[in-house]
Amino acid sequence: MLFLNFSSDVADAFKSKYREVAEKYKGEGISFLVGDLEASQGAFQYFGLKEEQVPLIIIQTNDGQKFLKPHLEPDHISVWVKEYKDGKVSPYKKSEPIPEKNDDPVKVVVAESLQDIVFKSGKNVML
Repeated sequence: MLFLNFSSDVADAFKSKYREVAEKYKGEGISFLVGDLEASQGAFQYFGLKEEQVPLIIIQTNDGQKFLKPHLEPDHISVWVKEYKDGKVSPYKKSEPIPEKNDDPVKVVVAESLQDIVFKSGKNVML
């Protein structure tokens, strides 16, 4: 799904490049949708997206994983979709960044630190 502001100066360039990529990957298991920022507020809530990330592209797989490219440029669409198809794009996780300081008795666990702090710590952990 490509989300952009349809009233922006570059909307037509995005739609044209997106259409080219959709044609290139036709029949390869990817559906291509375009959504206007104003009409897509429900989708933004569902995916945990922010308006300042637009233009952005997001892919959601059948197993619920999400892959996100915010602040997209028209010429980056094809490259990013190819990287996704090649398995080079990491899944998007709605989470805070790992805290710089986390040495208090009660630790802050975020998506990127969950494995290390909880599952690989070798300690009993209560969340």
